[in-house]
Amino acid sequence: MLFPKQPNPLPPQDSSPFPQKPKGFKLWKVSGVVISLAGLGFIIPLLLPYESACGCADEPRSNIGASLRGQQVYFLEKNQFSDSIDALGLGIPTTTQKYQYKVAKEPNAVIHYAIPIPPEKAVSFERKQRPRANMVGAVFLIANQDNPQEMIPEAIICQGQRGDYSLPSKPILVKNKPTCPANYTQL
Repeated sequence: MLFPKQPNPLPPQDSSPFPQKPKGFKLWKVSGVVISLAGLGFIIPLLLPYESACGCADEPRSNIGASLRGQQVYFLEKNQFSDSIDALGLGIPTTTQKYQYKVAKEPNAVIHYAIPIPPEKAVSFERKQRPRANMVGAVFLIANQDNPQEMIPEAIICQGQRGDYSLPSKPILVKNKPTCPANYTQL
Protein backbone atom coordinates (compact mmCIF):
# COMPACT_ATOMS: atom_id res chain seq x y z
CA MET A 1 0.00 0.00 0.00
CA LEU A 2 1.56 3.20 -1.14
CA PHE A 3 -0.63 5.62 0.74
CA PRO A 4 -1.67 4.91 4.33
CA LYS A 5 -5.36 5.17 5.10
CA GLN A 6 -6.17 8.55 6.65
CA PRO A 7 -9.21 9.30 8.81
CA ASN A 8 -12.09 11.01 7.07
CA PRO A 9 -12.19 14.70 8.16
CA LEU A 10 -15.95 14.86 7.56
CA PRO A 11 -18.33 13.62 10.25
CA PRO A 12 -20.14 10.41 9.43
CA GLN A 13 -23.44 10.90 7.64
CA ASP A 14 -26.59 9.72 9.39
CA SER A 15 -28.33 7.15 7.33
CA SER A 16 -31.74 8.43 8.51
CA PRO A 17 -34.15 9.30 5.69
CA PHE A 18 -35.28 12.42 7.63
CA PRO A 19 -33.33 15.66 7.33
CA GLN A 20 -31.51 16.78 10.47
CA LYS A 21 -32.38 20.06 12.16
CA PRO A 22 -29.50 22.47 12.74
CA LYS A 23 -28.20 22.48 16.30
CA GLY A 24 -27.87 25.71 18.28
CA PHE A 25 -29.88 28.02 20.46
CA LYS A 26 -33.60 27.82 20.26
CA LEU A 27 -35.62 31.01 20.65
CA TRP A 28 -37.82 29.52 23.36
CA LYS A 29 -34.73 28.50 25.38
CA VAL A 30 -33.20 31.97 25.16
CA SER A 31 -36.46 33.70 26.06
CA GLY A 32 -36.90 31.35 29.04
CA VAL A 33 -33.47 32.28 30.36
CA VAL A 34 -34.16 35.99 29.88
CA ILE A 35 -37.51 35.78 31.67
CA SER A 36 -35.96 33.80 34.53
CA LEU A 37 -33.20 36.36 35.00
CA ALA A 38 -35.70 39.23 34.88
CA GLY A 39 -37.81 37.49 37.53
CA LEU A 40 -34.77 37.07 39.77
CA GLY A 41 -33.90 40.73 39.26
CA PHE A 42 -37.34 41.65 40.58
CA ILE A 43 -37.49 39.17 43.47
CA ILE A 44 -33.96 39.49 44.91
CA PRO A 45 -34.30 43.15 46.04
CA LEU A 46 -37.48 42.19 47.90
CA LEU A 47 -35.52 39.62 49.89
CA LEU A 48 -32.70 41.99 50.86
CA PRO A 49 -32.76 43.72 54.25
CA TYR A 50 -34.54 47.06 54.20
CA GLU A 51 -31.59 49.29 55.05
CA SER A 52 -29.29 47.98 52.32
CA ALA A 53 -32.06 47.95 49.75
CA CYS A 54 -33.06 51.58 50.21
CA GLY A 55 -29.97 53.15 51.74
CA CYS A 56 -32.18 54.93 54.29
CA ALA A 57 -29.61 54.83 57.09
CA ASP A 58 -26.87 56.05 54.78
CA GLU A 59 -28.51 59.36 53.85
CA PRO A 60 -28.50 61.08 57.24
CA ARG A 61 -25.17 59.55 58.29
CA SER A 62 -23.57 60.73 55.07
CA ASN A 63 -25.11 64.22 55.18
CA ILE A 64 -24.40 64.79 58.87
CA GLY A 65 -20.85 63.47 58.47
CA ALA A 66 -20.18 65.76 55.49
CA SER A 67 -21.69 68.73 57.35
CA LEU A 68 -19.51 68.13 60.39
CA ARG A 69 -16.36 67.85 58.27
CA GLY A 70 -17.46 71.04 56.49
CA GLN A 71 -17.88 72.77 59.87
CA GLN A 72 -14.39 71.73 60.94
CA VAL A 73 -12.89 73.18 57.76
CA TYR A 74 -15.07 76.30 58.06
CA PHE A 75 -13.83 76.82 61.62
CA LEU A 76 -10.17 76.36 60.67
CA GLU A 77 -10.55 78.90 57.85
CA LYS A 78 -12.78 81.51 59.55
CA ASN A 79 -12.26 80.84 63.28
CA GLN A 80 -16.01 80.41 63.80
CA PHE A 81 -18.77 77.91 63.04
CA SER A 82 -21.44 78.43 60.41
CA ASP A 83 -25.11 78.59 61.41
CA SER A 84 -26.24 77.49 57.94
CA ILE A 85 -25.85 74.30 55.95
CA ASP A 86 -25.84 76.29 52.72
CA ALA A 87 -22.92 78.47 53.91
CA LEU A 88 -20.73 75.35 54.07
CA GLY A 89 -21.00 75.06 50.28
CA LEU A 90 -21.44 71.28 50.27
CA GLY A 91 -24.68 71.09 48.28
CA ILE A 92 -26.53 69.28 51.06
CA PRO A 93 -30.27 70.05 50.94
CA THR A 94 -32.04 71.16 54.12
CA THR A 95 -34.99 68.85 53.32
CA THR A 96 -35.12 65.56 51.42
CA GLN A 97 -37.93 63.05 50.93
CA LYS A 98 -36.94 61.31 54.16
CA TYR A 99 -35.21 63.86 56.43
CA GLN A 100 -35.13 67.48 57.44
CA TYR A 101 -31.72 68.93 58.41
CA LYS A 102 -31.18 71.75 60.92
CA VAL A 103 -28.21 73.52 62.46
CA ALA A 104 -27.87 75.13 65.90
CA LYS A 105 -24.80 77.22 66.66
CA GLU A 106 -23.58 77.54 70.24
CA PRO A 107 -20.61 79.46 71.70
CA ASN A 108 -18.21 76.48 71.61
CA ALA A 109 -20.09 73.99 69.45
CA VAL A 110 -22.36 73.54 66.48
CA ILE A 111 -25.09 70.88 66.39
CA HIS A 112 -26.46 69.28 63.20
CA TYR A 113 -29.81 67.51 63.36
CA ALA A 114 -31.33 64.95 60.96
CA ILE A 115 -35.03 64.67 61.77
CA PRO A 116 -36.95 61.96 59.91
CA ILE A 117 -40.10 63.00 58.10
CA PRO A 118 -43.01 60.81 59.27
CA PRO A 119 -44.00 58.26 56.58
CA GLU A 120 -47.50 59.69 56.24
CA LYS A 121 -46.00 63.10 55.30
CA ALA A 122 -43.16 61.81 53.13
CA VAL A 123 -43.48 61.53 49.39
CA SER A 124 -42.10 58.07 48.79
CA PHE A 125 -42.62 54.98 46.68
CA GLU A 126 -40.92 52.54 49.04
CA ARG A 127 -42.52 49.15 49.46
CA LYS A 128 -42.47 49.39 53.27
CA GLN A 129 -42.68 52.43 55.46
CA ARG A 130 -40.52 51.45 58.41
CA PRO A 131 -39.80 54.04 61.08
CA ARG A 132 -36.56 55.91 60.60
CA ALA A 133 -34.11 56.94 63.29
CA ASN A 134 -33.20 60.53 64.01
CA MET A 135 -29.53 61.49 64.12
CA VAL A 136 -27.55 64.27 65.63
CA GLY A 137 -23.96 65.32 65.12
CA ALA A 138 -21.86 67.97 66.78
CA VAL A 139 -18.51 69.66 66.49
CA PHE A 140 -17.12 70.83 69.85
CA LEU A 141 -14.15 73.09 70.48
CA ILE A 142 -11.81 71.23 72.79
CA ALA A 143 -8.64 72.61 74.31
CA ASN A 144 -5.47 71.15 72.85
CA GLN A 145 -3.64 69.16 75.55
CA ASP A 146 -0.24 70.33 74.31
CA ASN A 147 -1.29 73.98 74.03
CA PRO A 148 -4.36 74.84 76.17
CA GLN A 149 -4.81 78.22 74.40
CA GLU A 150 -5.43 76.40 71.11
CA MET A 151 -8.92 75.02 70.48
CA ILE A 152 -9.37 71.93 68.28
CA PRO A 153 -12.71 71.08 66.63
CA GLU A 154 -13.79 67.49 67.43
CA ALA A 155 -16.89 65.78 65.99
CA ILE A 156 -19.34 63.08 67.04
CA ILE A 157 -22.39 61.47 65.34
CA CYS A 158 -25.17 59.80 67.31
CA GLN A 159 -28.20 57.79 66.18
CA GLY A 160 -31.49 57.79 68.09
CA GLN A 161 -34.31 55.27 68.31
CA ARG A 162 -36.46 54.33 65.32
CA GLY A 163 -39.79 56.04 65.06
CA ASP A 164 -38.73 59.17 66.93
CA TYR A 165 -39.69 62.13 64.72
CA SER A 166 -38.81 64.84 67.24
CA LEU A 167 -35.75 67.05 67.46
CA PRO A 168 -32.92 64.80 68.76
CA SER A 169 -31.23 65.48 72.07
CA LYS A 170 -27.86 67.09 71.59
CA PRO A 171 -24.48 65.55 72.44
CA ILE A 172 -22.59 66.91 75.43
CA LEU A 173 -19.00 67.15 76.65
CA VAL A 174 -18.06 64.76 79.44
CA LYS A 175 -14.53 65.26 80.76
CA ASN A 176 -13.66 67.21 77.62
CA LYS A 177 -14.84 64.37 75.35
CA PRO A 178 -17.93 64.51 73.05
CA THR A 179 -20.57 62.06 74.28
CA CYS A 180 -23.91 60.94 72.84
CA PRO A 181 -27.09 61.66 74.81
CA ALA A 182 -28.87 58.88 76.71
CA ASN A 183 -30.53 56.23 74.49
CA TYR A 184 -28.38 57.20 71.49
CA THR A 185 -25.69 55.13 69.81
CA GLN A 186 -22.40 56.65 68.67
CA LEU A 187 -21.66 55.96 65.02
